[in-house]
Amino acid sequence: MNGPNEDRLYQLLPAVYRVRDAEHAADTGHGEPLRALLRLIQEEADRLRDDIDGLYEDWFIETCAEWVVPYLGDLLGVRHLHPIESAGLFSLRAFVANTLRYRRRKGTAPVLEQLARDVTGWPARAVEFFERLATTQHLNHVRLHRPVSLDLRSSATLALVDGPFETITHTAEARRLAVERGRYNIPNVGLFLWRLQSYYLTAAAPRPVADPPDGRYTFSPLGNDLPLFNRPQTETEITHLAEPVNVPDRLRRRTLYDDLDAYRQALLTGGTTAPAYFGPQPVLQVFFDDLEAALPPEQILICDLSGWDVPGWIPPADTTGFGAKVSVDPERGRLAVLQGVPLPARLRVSYAYGFAADLGGGPYGREATLASPAGTDAWTATVAQHDPAAGFTTLAGALAAWAASNATEGVLTILDSATYAETLTISFTPGRSLVVQAADGRRPHLRLRDGSGRDLADLTVGGGTDEGTTLTLNGLLIEGGLHVEAGSLERLTLLHCTLVPGRGLLPSGEPRRPDRPALTVAPGNERLDVTITASILGPIRMPEATAGLTVTDSIVQSPLAGGAATRTPALVSGNLSPFPALTSATPTVQVQLGTITHTLTLAGVPSTLAEARDRLQAALQAADPDPAFAGARVVTALNRLILVPGRPLPVVVTTAGDDPTADELRLTGDARMVEALHSAGLATFPALSAPLPALRVAMNDRGPFVLTLDPPPTSVAEARDRLHTALRNADADPAFADALVANLDDALLVLPGTEATTVLLGTTPDDRTTLFELALDENRPALAADDAGTTPGPESRFIRSTVFGTVYVRALGLASESIFTHPATVVRRQTGCARFCSFAEGSRTPRRFRCQPDLALEGLVAETERRRTRVRLTPTFTATQYGQPGYAQLRRRTAAEIRTGAEDGAEMGALNQLKEALREANLRTALDEYLRFGLESGIFFIT
Repeated sequence: MNGPNEDRLYQLLPAVYRVRDAEHAADTGHGEPLRALLRLIQEEADRLRDDIDGLYEDWFIETCAEWVVPYLGDLLGVRHLHPIESAGLFSLRAFVANTLRYRRRKGTAPVLEQLARDVTGWPARAVEFFERLATTQHLNHVRLHRPVSLDLRSSATLALVDGPFETITHTAEARRLAVERGRYNIPNVGLFLWRLQSYYLTAAAPRPVADPPDGRYTFSPLGNDLPLFNRPQTETEITHLAEPVNVPDRLRRRTLYDDLDAYRQALLTGGTTAPAYFGPQPVLQVFFDDLEAALPPEQILICDLSGWDVPGWIPPADTTGFGAKVSVDPERGRLAVLQGVPLPARLRVSYAYGFAADLGGGPYGREATLASPAGTDAWTATVAQHDPAAGFTTLAGALAAWAASNATEGVLTILDSATYAETLTISFTPGRSLVVQAADGRRPHLRLRDGSGRDLADLTVGGGTDEGTTLTLNGLLIEGGLHVEAGSLERLTLLHCTLVPGRGLLPSGEPRRPDRPALTVAPGNERLDVTITASILGPIRMPEATAGLTVTDSIVQSPLAGGAATRTPALVSGNLSPFPALTSATPTVQVQLGTITHTLTLAGVPSTLAEARDRLQAALQAADPDPAFAGARVVTALNRLILVPGRPLPVVVTTAGDDPTADELRLTGDARMVEALHSAGLATFPALSAPLPALRVAMNDRGPFVLTLDPPPTSVAEARDRLHTALRNADADPAFADALVANLDDALLVLPGTEATTVLLGTTPDDRTTLFELALDENRPALAADDAGTTPGPESRFIRSTVFGTVYVRALGLASESIFTHPATVVRRQTGCARFCSFAEGSRTPRRFRCQPDLALEGLVAETERRRTRVRLTPTFTATQYGQPGYAQLRRRTAAEIRTGAEDGAEMGALNQLKEALREANLRTALDEYLRFGLESGIFFIT
C-alpha cells in the first residue's frame, strides 16, 4: 500500500475484472470505468490514511502539526502565550518541548536563557548581575575571574564593557532593572537578546577598490564598508550559558586576532585544537583561485584597515611565519592582499552579514517561491561563472539564447553568488514569459553597465508588445535600475530582490545616485501590473495610467541625499498689519521646539514688524545652545512673522503665564504650522538659462500649475517676489492664495497657505533648468510618475511595507499595516481605504481605520497636546540608510502604538513578519513562572 501509485486498489482486483474492464474500454472507446471508480475511492482512502498517520504524529511535540502545539502545552499546564503566525519563521514548539526541563532547573540562569531563546527565537545570554558586583569576597568563595581592579591594558576586556560578556565589576546601583534603568544589583537578572540575524554567503565575489585591482577589496559587492557577523554555533546542552561564538553578533578585531594568535601558538607547540571562530563552522573564508580549498586560518591576518584610503598606504606584511596572504578587517568588512603576495586571478570570500529579516536579495531559503517550468516546450537554463555543469557563464549569453529559442516559457536559474557586471536587455514577443531567479540559498549580484561599460545603468525590458508577457525576478541583488519601455510587459513581479536605493553605494555607505529611480516605467504601459513582494528598492516612477502597483512586505526608499532643497517645519503668524501695540512692558512668550521648551523675554517693546522679528530671533538664539534654538531664524513675509527652527522640529508658541504677547503677535490662534520648502543657498545668484523661467507646482489635489517668472529674476529678492506672486495667483484654493515666499539670507523659503499641505515643485516641458538653478529641487519622492513628484502614479496597494519618502498616486486601493515616513498624497480619496497604518503629517488619503497618529489624536483638543502626540508617534528606525545592519528596523523607543499597531498586535511596516512585540510580550509573561522569588529581570537588546 506504500508509494505514489494511484492504481493501488485497482491492482488488488482479480485479473479477470481488470481484463474485462480493459475490453470494455476497447469496445466503447470511453476508458476503463472500473479503474476510474477505484481511483476516486483511493483518493478518499489516501486522505483517511494520511489523517490516521497524522493522529499518531500529533502525539509527539517533535512531529505534531503546528496547530496541535498549544493543545499539548495545555496537557503540561504551559502558560498561554500570544499565538504567533509567521509563515514558518517562528514556533513555540521548543517552548512546549522543553517545559519539563525548565521546571527541573527552575530559577537558574541557564533555564532563563533557554527559555528566552525558545519563547522568542532570538539568541540570548542570561547574566546574574550580582556576579558583577565589586564586593569584598569571602575566603571560602573566592572568585578569581571577577577582580575588582580593571586591567586597562587589556583591549579585549575593555571592548566588552557593559555588554553581556563583560568580565569587569561594578559598584551597586539602586535603579530598577525592570524598566531598564539599572543593572548591577543583587536581585537582578538580565537577558541580553540579539534581534538581527546572521546571513552567510558562500564563495561571493568581493569588490575591488581600484580598477584594475590593487589588492584592496571590500567584502560587500557594492563597495561599501560592511561589518561582518558571527555564524552562531549551536548550543547542545540546556545547562550551557551562551558564549560569543553562540550569538549572531558583530565580529571584533581583537577577538579574532586573539583566536588566530592562540591557534598559531598551538601549531608551533604541536597542538591540534581548531580555533573557536575558524573551526568546522568558520566565520569567514578566503579563496585564492581554487574555489574548492580556502586559505587555512593561519594564513589570515586580522588588522585595522581603516587607513587604506590615505595616499601612499602600504598593505601589511606577513609577520607570523606561517605564510599569511591576506589581512581582514572584520569591523569594516575590508580585505587586503599582503605585501609581496601575488594578486589572485580570482578571489572569492565566504562571510556572514547582519540584517533583521528574510527581505530583499539574500542567501536565505526561498524554495517555495522558485519557479519550475510547467509546459513541455519550456526553455530552461542555468548560469554560473565557475561551475562546469552550468549552461552559461554570463547572463547576457543566457538571455540571448532565450530570445532565440522562441519558447513561450523560460526559466533562468543563477547557481552562485558571484557578481555579473554586464549590459543586459530583455526583449519580449507576444505571449512569452521569463523567470530570472537565484538558486535557493544564493544571492547573485547584478552590476548593470551601459554600452560604454559604465556602471549604474538600467536593465532594459523592451519588445513593443504587452500581450501576455510576464517577467519575474527572484532573489537578485541589482546595482543599477530597471526600465520598462513602452508597451513591453503585461506583468512584472519582483520577489526577494534588492534594487539598491541610490543605484549603488559609496565606500561610506551613501547612495551613489540618489536622484535616480530604481524602477522606471515608460508611458504606454497601460496594461502593466507590477507586484513587489519581500523586496527592497529605491524610488519608483510609474505613470498614472499604468494598471496598478502592489507592494507587500517590502521597503521602498527615496534616498535622503537627493535634491538641494530641504523641508523644514515653520510657524507662520497671523496678519500683523497694522502692527499691534504690545501691552506688556516685558514682552514674554513660551516657545517649544520638539521637546525643548523655553520662556523668552524680548529685549524691549517692539513697535514695528522688523523690531519684533529681530528681537524674537535674538531671544530664540540665546535661549538654548541646542541647534534648534541656536540656529533658529525669524523672517517676515507679507506682514507675518515666520519662525524657522535650526533643525527640523515642530514649533509651538503659547502664552507665558498672563503675558498676552504671543496672542498679540498672532503666534497662537490663527497661526499655522506648515512644512516649508527651503532651497539651498544662492549666494551668487545664477544666470537663469530659460528665456522665460517657469516652474510647475502642485498642492493637495490642486494642480499642477505652471508658475512663470516674468521678467526673469536677477537676484534672490526678485526671485522671491515673482515666485510669491505667481504662486498666490495660480489658484483660488487657500493653499495657493495664502502661500508665502520669503528669503532666509540667500535662500528661498516656500510656505503653503494651509496646514498639512505639501508643496510639490517640478520642471515644465519647456523649462528643465530653472528648478535646479534656483536650488528648489528637493529629495525625490518614493513613488510618483515623475522625479519632482508633481504627477501622480498609478492606483497602488501597500501591505505590511515601509516607505521612506513621499508618495503621490492616483488612488490607494489598500494600505494595510504600513509605515509612510513622509506625506502620502492620493488624488482620488473616495475609493480605497487605509487600515492599521502610520502616516506622516500632511498625508491626504482615503478613509482610515485605526491609523496613527489619528487614533491617538482622538479626544485631544489642545493644539499643543496634539502636536506633542504627533512628534511622539513619529516612527524612528535603527538605520534609514540601506546597507547598514539595522536598516528599516524600528527602534525600541518608537511609540508602542507603532510597535504594536498592526492588526495582529505586531509592529507596522516591512518587518511585521518578525512579530517582535509579540515575542517580547511572550517572554515577559513566561519569565514570571521561572524567576526565583525576589529576583527581578530586565531585557536588553544588543542589536
